[in-house]
Amino acid sequence: LGNPCMGLDGDGIPGAAASGNGNGGGDDAAPSSSQQQIGWKGCRAYIVARLRQLQFLDGKEIKRSERILAMQQLPALTIELRLLAEKCKKERQLQKKTQLQDNEEAVDESYISDNASTHHNPET
Repeated sequence: LGNPCMGLDGDGIPGAAASGNGNGGGDDAAPSSSQQQIGWKGCRAYIVARLRQLQFLDGKEIKRSERILAMQQLPALTIELRLLAEKCKKERQLQKKTQLQDNEEAVDESYISDNASTHHNPET
C-alpha cells in the first residue's frame, strides 16, 4: 500500500484532512485524503468524527450511521494516529541523520588532498 507516514504533519494529523468546510454540495467536499490512498485504514473514520459539519468526503456522502460509528471509534483512532505519528517522526529523523552522514562522506571525498596540484597561483 505504500508508506503510511506520508501526509502526516508533526502532530499526527493528516494534512489533507484539515481542509474543506463540508457545508454541502460537491464544491465543499474535502479533498481526497492521501492517507486513504497510502495506507492508514482509520483515516476516513477519523476525519468524519473530527469534522462534524462535513457532509461529503472523497465524493461520497457521509451517512448518519457512518458518523455514529466513527464517533465511537474516535478515541482508539486518536491513539493509533498518535502512535503512527511518533513512528513516522522517528523514521524521518533516522532518514535525515542517514542523509547527513552520507552528505558528510561525500563532502569529505571532494576535498583536495595536500599533494594535489591546484590552478591557484598566489603570485598573480
